[in-house]
Amino acid sequence: MNNITKKILALIICLLSVTNIEVFALDSDNTIVNNNNIFITEIEYQNLLNLGFTDNEIMNMSLKEFEENKILQGEIVSQNTIYMDEQNNILNNNASVFGLQTGYIETASKKMTTTIISVNGKYRYKITLEWKKMPSTRSYDIIGIGIDTNVKINSAIYFQQNFCYSTNNCSSSIVNTVNSTSTGATSTFQLPSSTIVSLSSYLYFDVSKNTTSTITQLNAYGDYSHATKNISKSNSNNHSINRGGILLDSSISDYYDSIATAKAIWTGSW
Repeated sequence: MNNITKKILALIICLLSVTNIEVFALDSDNTIVNNNNIFITEIEYQNLLNLGFTDNEIMNMSLKEFEENKILQGEIVSQNTIYMDEQNNILNNNASVFGLQTGYIETASKKMTTTIISVNGKYRYKITLEWKKMPSTRSYDIIGIGIDTNVKINSAIYFQQNFCYSTNNCSSSIVNTVNSTSTGATSTFQLPSSTIVSLSSYLYFDVSKNTTSTITQLNAYGDYSHATKNISKSNSNNHSINRGGILLDSSISDYYDSIATAKAIWTGSW
């Protein structure tokens, strides 16, 4: 049994003990089979981890997303995780460079992670929001990443939310409304109304240089706004994003909670 296989098996045992949800099944060739019946080799699995995908995201990955990412050679160069309680107070703010977060804190509300990944001469910005306690209000939420002027979005903007109704009964949705500008991108989407036991969402895009000068620092400003009151789809789009995070129009600011951004920082030469 090689090291990657041992890591996968250890991960399965850990996740099963924590979440009581079956995450992966391994066939006789140690190939991972996700919820969409996609067969993922150990090398492909490691490639996806190196691109900043969580195990839950790999579990629910579509065939299209899998095909677009399975052979990419990425490296996580910055990651920032913010843990929040029910009052959205920051409990722990961890930053990691050239490696994944190893610490994990269970909280009552949600966890937000922003990641910068080096891939194919460009950089990918990614945000993941994981709920630890299912929200009582299920309306239109907003997830997004603000960017600096030294870069520009240079890819499609991918969004997905994953949720489980019960053990071994999970689903996902890519239905969303994208708002992309020179200062970042957001996705507005409706939370599932059914009874669920897990819920998460993520968004990512690639950036390229927007300057002829050498870039020595990259900043990705991840943010999430949860609707605490029911709001219409059209009204939820009255927002923007920049380095300060999601900016809500005054007409809808009372409909959403307010949390700090999770800022990922990379320093180097590009």
